[in-house]
Amino acid sequence: MASTFFGLTIGTSGLFTANAGINTTAHNIANENTEGYSRQQATQSATSALRVYQSYGMVGSGVTVDKIEQVRDFYYDVKYYYSYWYFHLPIYLFIYQRYKE
Repeated sequence: MASTFFGLTIGTSGLFTANAGINTTAHNIANENTEGYSRQQATQSATSALRVYQSYGMVGSGVTVDKIEQVRDFYYDVKYYYSYWYFHLPIYLFIYQRYKE
């Protein structure tokens, strides 16, 4: 074992990871009505287990937050970008042709 406080270290990592998840949820709730906001998701995973040479083999060492990423819908992204360029591309082409002359 790493130290006599190993169990507290595992508990601490769990608390910090849970805190990151709660903060992400609070951020999502606070920005629910914000135009163009896409929610975020915290991805958690177990940290590397420690090998112990006993009958039980390995001991877990806690949990960590791997990443916090946006959850987006590809369909709506494509729809938004298409609608933007559908209305703005003729204007850009007109300006480009005027500038080129």
